[in-house]
Amino acid sequence: MAEVLALYSRSGDAASLADVRRAVTAAMVGGVSYEEIAADAGLGDPLELLAFIDESSAPAILARIAVLREERAKALDRDIRIKELMAREAPKARSRTGLSEVQLAKNFGVQRTVLRNWLGKPVVW
Repeated sequence: MAEVLALYSRSGDAASLADVRRAVTAAMVGGVSYEEIAADAGLGDPLELLAFIDESSAPAILARIAVLREERAKALDRDIRIKELMAREAPKARSRTGLSEVQLAKNFGVQRTVLRNWLGKPVVW
């Protein structure tokens, strides 16, 4: 992928653009993550890839991007809520009256190891 985009950026002709569009579209439809494609191409924002997709596949790709954005927003919201809750519970935890990590993990529907990872703590078995 990076080679195709590099070829296009060096030459800038229409034939190379068609090759780039086919390669980017095939990778996106094939399930390669947008972040991975953008990173391979040296692009800072995966949305810059939209200029390189084939118009016939654009609706499906844009729908997938919308779903991925929604999932990312939900995950970010969950991470923020956990950190806020942990900040509120930290003083109680010091006095042993707060929620345990096990209880917090159960409240958020995740495993304790995932919760410890979010908090930046080492996972202890």
